[in-house]
Amino acid sequence: MMTQPQTTDDQPVTPESLNQRSDGELLDAWFRDSHHDAFAQLVRRYSVMVLSVCQRRCRTPADVDDAYQSTFLHLAHRGRSIRHPERLPGWLHRVAQRSAMATLRMHNTENSAMIEPAAKTTDPLEQITRQHEAIVMDEELASLPESYRAVLVMHMSDDCSLQRMAEQFQTTLGSIRGRLHRGKKMLAARLRRRGLVPVVAFAAASATMVSHAQAASAGDALIRLTAGPDLPPPPTPIPPPEPFFSSGATLMTTLATTAGVLAFGSLAFWMTMPDQTGHAEQTKQTVAAIALPADESPVTAQFGGGGMGGMGGGGMSVTNGQIVGKEVRVLPAKPTTAVASQVEEMMDESKDLSLTGTVGDLATELQTQLGIPVIMDQRGIAFAEADLGAAVKYSGKEEPLRAALRKLLSPLGLKAVIENEGLVITADPNVLVHQGIGTSRWIALEEQSMTEIADALNKKVSVEFIDTPLVEALDVMSEELGMQILIDKRALEEIGLTTDEPVTLDASDKKALDLINLMLQELDLTLTATNNQLTVTTVDAADGSLMTRVYWLEGIGMANNYDSLIQLIETSIEPDSWESLGGTSTIAPYPTNRPTIVISTNFPNHLRIESLIETLRQAHFGMEPEVEEVKLPPAKEQGPPGGGGFF
Repeated sequence: MMTQPQTTDDQPVTPESLNQRSDGELLDAWFRDSHHDAFAQLVRRYSVMVLSVCQRRCRTPADVDDAYQSTFLHLAHRGRSIRHPERLPGWLHRVAQRSAMATLRMHNTENSAMIEPAAKTTDPLEQITRQHEAIVMDEELASLPESYRAVLVMHMSDDCSLQRMAEQFQTTLGSIRGRLHRGKKMLAARLRRRGLVPVVAFAAASATMVSHAQAASAGDALIRLTAGPDLPPPPTPIPPPEPFFSSGATLMTTLATTAGVLAFGSLAFWMTMPDQTGHAEQTKQTVAAIALPADESPVTAQFGGGGMGGMGGGGMSVTNGQIVGKEVRVLPAKPTTAVASQVEEMMDESKDLSLTGTVGDLATELQTQLGIPVIMDQRGIAFAEADLGAAVKYSGKEEPLRAALRKLLSPLGLKAVIENEGLVITADPNVLVHQGIGTSRWIALEEQSMTEIADALNKKVSVEFIDTPLVEALDVMSEELGMQILIDKRALEEIGLTTDEPVTLDASDKKALDLINLMLQELDLTLTATNNQLTVTTVDAADGSLMTRVYWLEGIGMANNYDSLIQLIETSIEPDSWESLGGTSTIAPYPTNRPTIVISTNFPNHLRIESLIETLRQAHFGMEPEVEEVKLPPAKEQGPPGGGGFF
């Protein structure tokens, strides 16, 4: 026997009050109490949108009915798993898209005449064009992140007011304005990538909406179908959503998108940090373009060719800073002199080694005891932040020279490498990165200022704000941090916010960064660093002014596998912000004797990436893995990537 459902405020759900209930309350009434009128209200509420999506995609009236019913029956069976009921419009739009595609595949109606779109035009060509534009709109809308998709669907399909959307999402008007503005911008970029003018696509979607009478008729039939004791299954099984990578979207550009910002010449010092050699002018590396048949030399590292998940339109290689081919490898220069050969043979010989002195005396002491040329790489010593006056004491008997040198130098962040001139003592990045030295560097920002900002944000603070104006709350945080936090007033005004937006937060002994993020996220605001100064701005403004940072990757066990690391970052840290998924942020590998990636993204993403790389570094022990040598098959010619759908 069906019971009368109760809502969270203990008021009974009656047929008269259903229209005023939220999607979450109606779903709760359906799944907890089997209240059929609650489900019927959801059908009526979103019938126009779901039927329009199905009719634009399907080719026959029978397919439209199947896709439409499958969408709502999928909700009736599986809606309990919806984590954010307030985003139901976006969820239904995506399921309707998938349902229509599944129906097409199952019924094999590709050669059937398409339903005439509900466009107000008598020109058949214009009708087909509008329907195609509306279909592309549905595809791109369905691929947006859920929070933006839900707001856009309500705005475009139901013409909801901002106030109603704010109530639906239980947030502020400013937050809704921000999401709507950012969602439109993201959707417009994707439509342009598909060759459509956004305003034309919006008009096509509006022109091909079904009438309320059509939607009511379809809804009534479905409501009668589900009124019985047994809920029927969907006419068409709906497969899980396919990954975005299977679509025809273009892969992010790599070096080309960041070359202008990098100013490679100014990075020469950092990119050529000693690894196999200690002198920048003597550091040589082989960066060779590989375009070989299967029986030629193997490659050491490969990236870009297929992209992540099989995407992309070809890879790239770098020779003398130019993109020239498909694959790249970086090989350390091999010493060729007789002196170098002598030192190499000596490295595995057992030696007695005893030193007492300072870091600055190491070269002289070692040269005296070993009888070979030993050179101190002054730039490498400076990079390792080694104190030349620090005392050094070591004594070893009958042990391989290689092992003795590691015991002596590794605690100092140094290592010994063989060059043509002899043994060179230089910095050891594999050790230094675990000490926080040489892990990354900002471009066009003062490193010291950014370090001070990071240290301040890691401070533990306690605050209590109750409807406190944003500007006053940030003044309090500025005092706690000992660092001024600015507000980008112009950016806030663009989304309808002021510096007096109320903030409520009560927390003790928490990281300042976490508390600031909690304050800002409800307003769709974020932190950035403008001119080396902490600044609160909108997400849109932050994404339009990206910050570039170089990351060096020793100590994480990546073995020059850039593809895997890039995919990890793009799928775990704000996936929708990356260019490969329609955002603006970019990642580019830079093959050198230090494994390097260059990332342009917003400030919060950089902080997350820094934390991710540090976590990987802490979990890696032992030697760096080596890349397996593979031979590439002959390249096959491929046609241009297809436009494809998303589902």
